[in-house]
Formats: sequence, C-alpha cells, structure tokens
Amino acid sequence: MSRNLVPPRLPQPNGELSIDYMYDLVASLDFFIQQQTNPGEGRNTKLVFTALPTSDVGLEEGTLYRIGNDVKVSLLNIAGVDGNSSTMALGSVTVSVS
Repeated sequence: MSRNLVPPRLPQPNGELSIDYMYDLVASLDFFIQQQTNPGEGRNTKLVFTALPTSDVGLEEGTLYRIGNDVKVSLLNIAGVDGNSSTMALGSVTVSVS
C-alpha cells in the first residue's frame, strides 16, 4: 500500500462468540472498508494505463481519459471536446499566365 494506512486490528474472541464481539468485528471491518474506498495521497515511480477512455462522457470528476496522445482530467464544469471539424471558404482566385 502506498497510502501509509494502518489497517485496524481485528478483535480476538475470548471463548464463545458474543454479540459484543460481533459488533467490534463489524466496526473494525467497516473502518477498513472506509480506509480502502476513501481517496488518499499517492506517490509513484511509474504508472501504466492500458485502457484509458477516449471521451469524458459519463466519467466521474477526476477520471483520466485521452484524446489522441493527450491525457486529460474529467471535470464537471468543463466539457471535453470529443471531436471537431471546420470548413471555410474565402472568395475566389484567378491566376493568369501569359
């Protein structure tokens, strides 16, 4: 784990299993699950992304996606352009050669 989390110590049963032991066990497991699902800091030497989405449509905020060779971060208040094209016409040109 790179987040420096200390896992909870699971309670030891003393003789028979009691309701108090089960409450303590469930509380410890609940705490562990919360630790694992909450975001935290990361420090990495190398990351490999093998299947980044190519659009931010439907992604939660903070998800990485790519457009071409650019890696982007999905934000809720900024729409990522999925593709664009344009055409333009500007008058006409006549070339005379004599």
